Amino acid sequence: MTTLIAFLGLIGAVLSLDAIVEFHCDDSAVLSVSQDGGSTIASTRTHNGWNYPARQRGVGVTCNTVVTVACEDTGSAANGVHTGGFIADVIYDGQHYYTTLFMANSNWEVSTSSTSRLEYTQLTGFPWRISANHFPGDAYWVWNGQTMNTMTFVFDFGNILGMCYTHFRMNIPVPFLFQNRLRWRWYMQR
Repeated sequence: MTTLIAFLGLIGAVLSLDAIVEFHCDDSAVLSVSQDGGSTIASTRTHNGWNYPARQRGVGVTCNTVVTVACEDTGSAANGVHTGGFIADVIYDGQHYYTTLFMANSNWEVSTSSTSRLEYTQLTGFPWRISANHFPGDAYWVWNGQTMNTMTFVFDFGNILGMCYTHFRMNIPVPFLFQNRLRWRWYMQR
């Protein structure tokens, strides 16, 4: 039994996947990664300027991994058009999880905003007009229509990987099917 557990642990170490988080924030952002469901922050990164993407590679993923991006609009509306905006994509296990038209259709969630109203703009839409070369073509910019404010966006890997079991002692990868694809869920042996 011990040999089987060691073998399964080795397989799990080889098959563990990291994620890439990529986003634009108009104007500045702080990206935080938590490995305990959001209770504490394991790492942070700041990013200024919306015209080039922020990219965080090697985000170790478990069902407790939570990515948070606090996006701050520090500018004013130009010609009556607000300048705040957020667009993001998480690439994990060959899948793209991006901000979509209607956030309810996305694994990204708005956790903090000065209003519940959201506005959506197509990836290449005005005023940003960025190319689709590093985002899926149906990704959308999201903002609350306000200027000089901060919105916080959260991506919880637990929504993709399912429930964690923390009352075990040793990591064991267990295969399961999700959307007709083989996935691995990490359990800990008692």
